[in-house]
Amino acid sequence: MVLEGRWLDYLIDEMQQHFGDPRDEVIGKPTMARNLARTVTRQTSALYKSEPTISNEDAAAAETLTDLVRPSMLWQMGKRHQMRTMFINDGLMAVDTVEREGQTVLTYESVPMDMVYIEKSATDPMRMGRLVHAVPRTFEKDGKRVCMWTLDDWNIHDPENPYYRIILPGDAEDIDITSEVIEGAPEGGYQGSDFAWRWSQGERKGLPFIPYVLYHREASGKLLDPWDNIEALEATKTVAVLWSFWVHCVKDASFAQRWTVNARLRGGSVTGGEGYSNATYVPADPTSVMQFATDAMESAQMGQWLAGVDPERLEVAVASFERSTAGLFGLSSGSWSQGGSAESGYALEVKNEAVREISREVAPNFRVGDEELMQKSAAVCNISGITSGLTEEGYRVEYARLPMSAEERRAAKERMDTLNAADLGGRKPSPQWVLQQVQGVDNAGATDIMRQWEADWNEIGGAEERLIAHLQERINGTERGTP
Repeated sequence: MVLEGRWLDYLIDEMQQHFGDPRDEVIGKPTMARNLARTVTRQTSALYKSEPTISNEDAAAAETLTDLVRPSMLWQMGKRHQMRTMFINDGLMAVDTVEREGQTVLTYESVPMDMVYIEKSATDPMRMGRLVHAVPRTFEKDGKRVCMWTLDDWNIHDPENPYYRIILPGDAEDIDITSEVIEGAPEGGYQGSDFAWRWSQGERKGLPFIPYVLYHREASGKLLDPWDNIEALEATKTVAVLWSFWVHCVKDASFAQRWTVNARLRGGSVTGGEGYSNATYVPADPTSVMQFATDAMESAQMGQWLAGVDPERLEVAVASFERSTAGLFGLSSGSWSQGGSAESGYALEVKNEAVREISREVAPNFRVGDEELMQKSAAVCNISGITSGLTEEGYRVEYARLPMSAEERRAAKERMDTLNAADLGGRKPSPQWVLQQVQGVDNAGATDIMRQWEADWNEIGGAEERLIAHLQERINGTERGTP
């Protein structure tokens, strides 16, 4: 809800808890313009900025699966999927097939976790034994076309008798409507030998699986860990409350307050309404000129108080609190770009260096999910007839590295210029050290980059001079094709 713009009701409740009646009514509608969770997770979810690489010892299988997955827009959905998982620690991706323009193709869905009920397997607490997914469907019922909420019920607790059925929830009892929704489906759903979602190769051959994959931001030893880091949600709501209060202060309390004694405002019109019967009302704003009148025998007094609040100082205080919650999202106080300082008033902006660090931290966990998803995708392709005998095991997923920003490129150039100007006694720095400085990676990462470059450009060989020159070209932006 918070990441998808459907949290106004939650924010109104939060305002009520913070301010109570009638203060929350005086403040008015809260603002959702500052969504801390969305701001941070959107910037730090960078694994799918570029299409990941699928590999396998069976190179032809990897190429086939890559070509089948690409039209499904799976990797384009990856950013939103990663945002959800980063925020609540758990995420869910479903794989299926659909008929499109006369062809059977793969399709994927990033499933919100509040739309599913999951039971862990009795034999493996880190695997799903049952999953129930709430799905809105349009189908024929009692001779009419209706749209109703249904439940997709997947159960593999008993590998000898798994089932998949579509349920219509009822007040007294649930109704199985699988055969009404899916043409040709058996009565009572797909059970036992009718359950088609099974592995067809290797040691798992014949075993059933649920065509959904769980993802985790951090491994916790639990199937699900939804309450972990609930403070991030609380911080997001509190920050929104404080910014709503700031908007109220700017709108209603950032100008001088005028007062009068023994003076009547002229030109008013009588208005009614609950609690305001026969009140005199004059529309006013900072550009209005008010006219007052007084009785002949009385003297009027007028004056003004200072503004009730200094918006700039309040903004700094609210922004400082907002920034202080960075640790809940895995960020340190040094993770923000200078343009995001509290005094600047700009939106929060996370440094590329911090994004890389978070990506390195979460990549192993997301890779586990993506590789399981590729295995199930291959199995679904074999089941649906898209392919026959496509390898279902051994897939690897590698994520593209986040490119350097202009600021990082300038900093790297300065480091290289300093290095070139230094007196190293005729010694030359190792390529690994140069890569660590330029790309912001550790020694292992630098070695991986070198191996990749050697695979891409055999002419580099082991010549350190050519490699360092190649790096210098990348830093200076003179290499052909370098942005």
